[in-house]
Amino acid sequence: MKFECPFGIGEIVTHSTYKNGELIREELFEIVAIQFAKDNDGNIEFVCLCQHPITGDIRAFPAFKLEGDSSFDQEVGRYPLQPDDELD
Repeated sequence: MKFECPFGIGEIVTHSTYKNGELIREELFEIVAIQFAKDNDGNIEFVCLCQHPITGDIRAFPAFKLEGDSSFDQEVGRYPLQPDDELD
């Protein structure tokens, strides 16, 4: 069985918090793990474990509550190298 997630490990994502339909906060997180599980109806769902860059706290979000970064290369699982980047 193959599972796919619209996000990759190391991707920077945005989580937005709304109250009464109004945006009250947007936060950036780095995806550090992706968990796959069955819901009550037997469908496969995934949850992204995301680390806050300042506090280091790890929070779990369903993927539909996150917005990904279009510059993240899903095929290779990293951001594209820039001319000034050094290879390890």
